[in-house]
Amino acid sequence: MHLGFSYIGLIWLIMLFVPNIIWTKHKPKDYDKFSANENKVLLVLERIGQVAVTFLAPIFTDFNINIHSFHVVWLLVSFLCMVAYEAYWIQYFKSEHKMSDMYKSFIGVPVAGATLPVAAFFLLGVYGYNFFMIVATVILGIGHIGIHINHSQETEDRSGLSLRDINVWLIVTTVIMAAMVLFSSVRMTSSFKNINKATDEYMELEKAAHKLMEASDYLTERVQRFTINGERRFLDEYFNEAFNDKNRDEALNKLNTGEKTEAAFKSLEEAMAGSVELMDREYYAMKLVIEAKGYTDYPEVLKEVTLSPEDEALSDDEKIRLATEMVLSDEYYDQKDKIREKVKECLNEIDILAQNIETNELMRLFRQLTDVTTFVLIQAGLTFTMVGLTSYYGIHPIIKAVDKIRSDKPIREIGASEFRYLAKAYNKMYLSYKNSLEELSFQASHDELTGAYNRAGYDLLLEGIDLSSTYMMIIDVDDFKGFNDNYGHEVGDKVLIKVVSALKSVFRDDDCICRIGGDEFVVFMVHSGNMQKKHIESKIFRIREKLEDTSDGLPPVSLSIGIVHGKDVSDTEKLFERGDEALYESKKKGKNTYTFYNK
Repeated sequence: MHLGFSYIGLIWLIMLFVPNIIWTKHKPKDYDKFSANENKVLLVLERIGQVAVTFLAPIFTDFNINIHSFHVVWLLVSFLCMVAYEAYWIQYFKSEHKMSDMYKSFIGVPVAGATLPVAAFFLLGVYGYNFFMIVATVILGIGHIGIHINHSQETEDRSGLSLRDINVWLIVTTVIMAAMVLFSSVRMTSSFKNINKATDEYMELEKAAHKLMEASDYLTERVQRFTINGERRFLDEYFNEAFNDKNRDEALNKLNTGEKTEAAFKSLEEAMAGSVELMDREYYAMKLVIEAKGYTDYPEVLKEVTLSPEDEALSDDEKIRLATEMVLSDEYYDQKDKIREKVKECLNEIDILAQNIETNELMRLFRQLTDVTTFVLIQAGLTFTMVGLTSYYGIHPIIKAVDKIRSDKPIREIGASEFRYLAKAYNKMYLSYKNSLEELSFQASHDELTGAYNRAGYDLLLEGIDLSSTYMMIIDVDDFKGFNDNYGHEVGDKVLIKVVSALKSVFRDDDCICRIGGDEFVVFMVHSGNMQKKHIESKIFRIREKLEDTSDGLPPVSLSIGIVHGKDVSDTEKLFERGDEALYESKKKGKNTYTFYNK
């Protein structure tokens, strides 16, 4: 947060105050009657919020326009809220200046005269990352919006706020916030990938630097061993590395990736130059050994090395001694240390490069994480507000209505427009206790855990089915005991619920699903006289897909199924027996399958 003059904050305050000043001359006639009964706590919160917002808006430069920030979208939405606020007042000033005009829903926003400016200043606080403004608008919103909701509730001649409008706004804001969270999450993913990529590149560059030093040390080791014992294989290994494997050249090429690695590349290039320079000394030492040993077959590059007359005149032992001294002397190791120092400089440059990239990406990631947090908090706040409005306009009137119903009195027509409509209907007719009776009937015939018909319900259904047009499907959960033993009875219950849920989602509303035992179910597929077997099979496959899905945290579930058509039996008792036989055949096949009963 940065102190300083905010022209945006000043403009917002002007857009807020001007309509209110005009309104004082065009108040609804009976407004003072409503204001006299305002809640004192809400009034205190409103005054605190008004003072705080008025003070904070013009003193932070964070509220000014910054088109290079992604958060400018919040400023744009805030501006649109203020524009809508002005339009709301224009609509009011053109009306008859009644309380119902003042609290009429505007573009679906409830109590728009209070909600829109609070939303605008809240979003201004979000845009400027200003915690004080956010807190101040929350306090203002609780007091200001709360007071005007109370006023709107007391208005006699209005239709009431629509719950549909509240839910539409909830859906719209949820979709917008979800899109913003998704967008920010994608950006966060990109930052994570960039950090991983930078780390991988850093490791590769570091390996390249070490590889050059390792190759140089390898050449040193080979030449030292050759000068000490004169074995030809060390000579061959030396030149195989220098001219075939070329690990030093490969390392140098890996580091030459562009401008950002220029400093590191330069240091490693100097190390390479030092290593190449050292090879001249190593060539001379190897030529001394070759002369001393009398080798005739050796690399062409060594044939081009000419010994000085003094060294040529040395004895074989003296040549070997001189060669050994050349690759073990302090001068030789001083050159090696210079190479090592350049490699160290290269590694330091790589470290600095990696730290800069990582710091930049982490800062970017932090900003994006802040964005996501902000979006989530805003969504939570909006959801809380919408739930509060829904409770106030919908649930609260219902609770009041219950008391009236118990006392057999007319329901007061308050709350949302939808509830007012229901209240008017209730006041014209007396509701019976049918719902209670139906609930009792439901409990008597349905399984409490799964919601499917229980054994009693099954018996009633079985008595009334038409055998000629009904399929019976007997279902058994495979190895259900294992779920209880391995995962516990709670998971076992969830498996049973999941099975019934899968069955209900696939079968028609007319079809009846029964739980007749612990893990045994029956499905009556009624009005199915002409149903093809392949259609039943497709339903089974769909059920299988749902039960194999483990995204809900439950283990995969398989079923053994026996299927029989009523026309293939003489009575309902035989219907179950034949279906059970088909189920038994499914279990014999290895479970997780189905069998149609054939005469």
